[in-house]
Order: sequence, then structure tokens, then C-alpha cells
Amino acid sequence: MPIEFKSSNPAIDISRIREFERTWGYNLPPCYQEFLLKQNGGRPVQNIFPITGFADRLGGIQVFFGIGALVKTSDLNWRIKNRLVKFPDELLEIACTDGNDLICINTISPSAPVYFFDHRPSWGNGVWRDENLYAVNDRFTEFLSQLKTAIK
Repeated sequence: MPIEFKSSNPAIDISRIREFERTWGYNLPPCYQEFLLKQNGGRPVQNIFPITGFADRLGGIQVFFGIGALVKTSDLNWRIKNRLVKFPDELLEIACTDGNDLICINTISPSAPVYFFDHRPSWGNGVWRDENLYAVNDRFTEFLSQLKTAIK
């Protein structure tokens, strides 16, 4: 089932992605570039995903970040400039949860493995700890296809 969005950001072209990559030193995986070109972030209807090994077991995406997002805190450039924690070079935060935890992808792998970063232990100290990173899916495209709508 294709993912639906409640809201999205203005469309971008490949030149905006290349500018982002040059600015921050990332080489975005093709599958994530395709997502940005098609959707450029926004608030998903299907937003629930499982987190293996995390106490809460489920996460919920509040918003996918985009390039030139309408809300500045949802803009990829703003997110990198205003990081509270120094991320490993290969990781890029692409979304946040309602609890302000982060969804990240590994930008070195073409399949863009997805991770959940439990941000709470870093609040106030800005320290990255690998043990706060949980694998979610080996492939970004599979991650998108497995998002579910919350049961009310």
C-alpha cells in the first residue's frame, strides 16, 4: 500500500538534492532521493512502525523532514544546523516521532537502512551513545511499505 500524507512540502528537483549533498557532504542513497523527489517529507497518515529491541516496541512518525520544508523545524538543513547531538557521519535524521526521537538512515548503503534514535538519554548532555540507536529495517523502501495506521 502506498504511503499517504496529511500534508507535504513544496516539490523539489534533483538540483536541490545535489545542493543539499554538497552543503553537508552526504551522498544520499537513490531510494531516499526518489522519496524526496516524489514527496519531500510531510506528515504521514500511516506512521506506526515496530522497533526491535526498544522497550516501547512501536514508534510513530510525526513528520518526515524535507528540503525547503514549510515548517523550519521540519527542514533537513535546519535539523543538521541545530543538532543537539553530534551524529556519526554516515547517519542522517529524516523524521521525528511525537516524542522528538529521530528516524535516521545510513547514507553510505544504497538500501538506506533505517534506525530509531532514542533521543531522551542525550537531552541536556549532547552525548551520542550507540546503545540508543535501534535497527528498524534494512531497507528504506521496505520501511515505508510497512508503515501502519494507528488503531484508535
